[in-house]
Amino acid sequence: MAPETIGKSFVQEFVLGFGFFSGLWIHIGIDPEVEVIKALSSVVQQLAPNPMYSFVFWIIPIIATLGSLAGSYFLGGWLGLIAVGLALLGGIFISSGFGVFCLIIGIILGFIAPFTSDN
Repeated sequence: MAPETIGKSFVQEFVLGFGFFSGLWIHIGIDPEVEVIKALSSVVQQLAPNPMYSFVFWIIPIIATLGSLAGSYFLGGWLGLIAVGLALLGGIFISSGFGVFCLIIGIILGFIAPFTSDN
């Protein structure tokens, strides 16, 4: 894959998709992923009441978050994780100048991160 494509994909998928949107959902006060999992969990509990199913639905968001962090580190190294963290802060504080500043710096670092990663 071309280096420009890798940087663009990293910014779109991890910095914006994982970092910024997660922060934006925190800012808004609702997480659609959690709401969907809650709805599916209640349906499964009504169809087949088993405590193990509750555990599975509880652990899914944790596994998804850890997988996203691992993917960020694999593609962008520590600089990539910093870019995702800044984008997360940008989403949380989007209504202030600090949030916009964090988002812009996170995007810039996100474009640079795949090229500096040792992985």
